[in-house]
Amino acid sequence: LRACCDAYAGHIPVDAASNAFVGFAKRVAILEDPTSAMQWIAACKAGSGKVQA
Repeated sequence: LRACCDAYAGHIPVDAASNAFVGFAKRVAILEDPTSAMQWIAACKAGSGKVQA
């Protein structure tokens, strides 16, 4: 989170913050393969995103 705030404030490049975030996500095993996520998204029914009344 600190890297994101530093990039927003202009203290470090955005690429550095992105690399820090990806490194953290890999280290704690929360980074998901985009290919598997895209298959899940494609299987969802398309809609407006609004809740039906």
